[in-house]
Amino acid sequence: MTTRYLTALAAFALIASVTAASAAPSSPAKTSSADDPDKMICKTVVPTGSRLGGVRTCQTRAQWAVLTRDSQDALHERQKNGYISH
Repeated sequence: MTTRYLTALAAFALIASVTAASAAPSSPAKTSSADDPDKMICKTVVPTGSRLGGVRTCQTRAQWAVLTRDSQDALHERQKNGYISH
């Protein structure tokens, strides 16, 4: 397992936790512009331990949700298999 891979995985996990914490539960009966899955959201992603500035990434709300879910799944899988200590 390379350090670069683990750093990238940790960065995605951090993005996932921030996105999950800021996402409000949506109600099917009430849809507002805040719940629009096609709304573009831009975030600056800074790799852990980097002294350089981050990279600005723009994706739709639905794409961020998929990235969040995939990052969390990958992290849980690594923890389950013993690659990352709890």
